[in-house]
Amino acid sequence: MRCLSKIVLGGTIGVLSIAVGGGVLLGLGIISPTTLEATLNEWFPKKSISPGEFIPLAVVNMTKVRDEAEVFKTIKSFSDQQKKAIYEEFLVQENLLRKESEEIKKQEAAQKETPQELNEKKTAFNKKCAEVEQQVQQKKITLDRDLEKRFALVEEKFYKIIADAAGRYHARVVIDSTATAILYAEGVDLTDIIIQDLNQQTAGFTVSAQES
Repeated sequence: MRCLSKIVLGGTIGVLSIAVGGGVLLGLGIISPTTLEATLNEWFPKKSISPGEFIPLAVVNMTKVRDEAEVFKTIKSFSDQQKKAIYEEFLVQENLLRKESEEIKKQEAAQKETPQELNEKKTAFNKKCAEVEQQVQQKKITLDRDLEKRFALVEEKFYKIIADAAGRYHARVVIDSTATAILYAEGVDLTDIIIQDLNQQTAGFTVSAQES
């Protein structure tokens, strides 16, 4: 049970409680289903929203924003390209190591080198394998940290845009519709508005591997 306290709708309306799991909305103490339905219809009329209208509750589909906003697409594309580059580089190193391993096996079969010489080559080979693996892991870690910093900058802008949009539409509470069971939300979905604002305010955003 979550309580949204002191939501104003033309005046103070006390406490509005939303029971998400049970699918039951109760407010102002005891209220009949008929009164509840009439109140919901009054609060959330079936019409499109416009700036200046009062909406006590709004929703944003955060998954849709992160999938469709251009700035998130740009970061994801950069991430995919960098991961692909790391993988391709690893394949090149792997092929070289495979050839070296086969060569050592041939030399061992030919018995043209002493056991000590073969052991030294195997030791050197194993060291190369460990170094390649370590290099790949370090590049992945560096990329993840880089992406975290980029996402943090965008997320800061993202949440400010949500707050600004909520202010324009007088929404006192904004809920992520992908994480909460929304009982009624027709006409109060700010998702497309958020995507539009995010695209406009991050229009010049670019990503390159040279950025720190």
